[in-house]
Amino acid sequence: MEMILLQELYRRFTTIKQQGDEMLTEIAESALTWQPNKDSNSVSILIKHLHGNMLSRATNFLHTDGEKPTRNRSAEFYNDISSKKELLALWQEGWDRLLAMLQNLRPYDVHKYVALRGEQISVIEALTRMLVHYSEHVGQIIYITKLKRS
Repeated sequence: MEMILLQELYRRFTTIKQQGDEMLTEIAESALTWQPNKDSNSVSILIKHLHGNMLSRATNFLHTDGEKPTRNRSAEFYNDISSKKELLALWQEGWDRLLAMLQNLRPYDVHKYVALRGEQISVIEALTRMLVHYSEHVGQIIYITKLKRS
């Protein structure tokens, strides 16, 4: 059962990535920093935030706190990258780290606990939190891309 869970999580994460990949091939470079309103994030900000979160959470997942001291979360929300090439590199690096971590998990790992901001949570909770978080932000990327399409 544990292996089925890990395989399904991997499949879901790769589906989310593929949905984002499709939008990122479509969106114009000039639209990357566009924000629907002052309280919304741009595609650029969303990619920077996903990248920072993925690197922090997936690096040494089972053995260190998921909120790494090297992460500068507030900097992820500056709308300062407009190069599609640079953003695609961040996007790919984040997903590569996450998917590699998932592939390295073993069935018995799902019974373990990991730290997140000093709190112990189950591996299953940590992974499902990531799945929800990333799907929300990829959904925002899809929405913005569709807005800029019309």
